[in-house]
Amino acid sequence: MKRTREALGARTAVKKLAQQRGLFLAFLESRLGSRAEAEELLQAAYVKGLKASGSVKAEEKVTAWFYRLLRNAL
Repeated sequence: MKRTREALGARTAVKKLAQQRGLFLAFLESRLGSRAEAEELLQAAYVKGLKASGSVKAEEKVTAWFYRLLRNAL
């Protein structure tokens, strides 16, 4: 039962991050000055985020967690 909840939570988190792609891209582009670099970094962050998604605490908002991951990648 716990695995099912975790899987549903992970799918929900992935959907939420995908919906926010434009915001993440704009954030990175404003910091990097290059859309191409922003897209590369975002792609790498998505991969890293998926691998580390187990570290997101239930009470933590996934969007805030991902922005922190992006800031740390800059």
